[in-house]
Amino acid sequence: MARVAVTEQEVHRILQARKIVTADVEWQPKAHQHWVGCELTVESQLRLTLHVYANANLMDRSKYSFALILSCNYRIASFESGSSHANRHTDDEKWLGEDHKHRWTELCRDSFAYTPTDMETQSLDSAFRSFCNEIGVDFRGQVEQLPAVQPNLGF
Repeated sequence: MARVAVTEQEVHRILQARKIVTADVEWQPKAHQHWVGCELTVESQLRLTLHVYANANLMDRSKYSFALILSCNYRIASFESGSSHANRHTDDEKWLGEDHKHRWTELCRDSFAYTPTDMETQSLDSAFRSFCNEIGVDFRGQVEQLPAVQPNLGF
C-alpha cells in the first residue's frame, strides 16, 4: 500500500496549532462569472504553507465553501454550504444540496464528509468565522460583503 502524503496525526497537529489570518476576505471574480473567491495566507509557527480559500456563488447565495489547504495541494478541512457529495470509502452517506464538512483521512484523503452540528450559518460572515474557529485560525480581518450581480436578461 502506498504511503499517504499526509497522516491524520499530522492533520490533528495542524488543526490544534495556533494560526492567524490578518487579511480581509476580499472577493475576486473567478473564471465562472457567477462565482467569486478569496485566498488568505495563514501564519503559523509550523513552517508549513497553509491557506484558507473562500468561494461564493453570486446567483445562489446559499452556495459557498471554505477550505484549509496545506502546501497548495491538500484540502485538510472544509465546509460546503448548498452543495452535494457522497461518501464512497467509509459509508453511503449523501448530501444533496446540503451543508457538509470534509476532513482529511488517510483512507479517503479529502473526500470524507460528515454533517456539521456546530456551524453558525446565519450569514456568510458568521459561517466563515465559525469555520476559522473550528480549524484553529484566529481570523482578525473583515469579510467583505458579496458584490451585487445583475444577471444578463438577454434583450
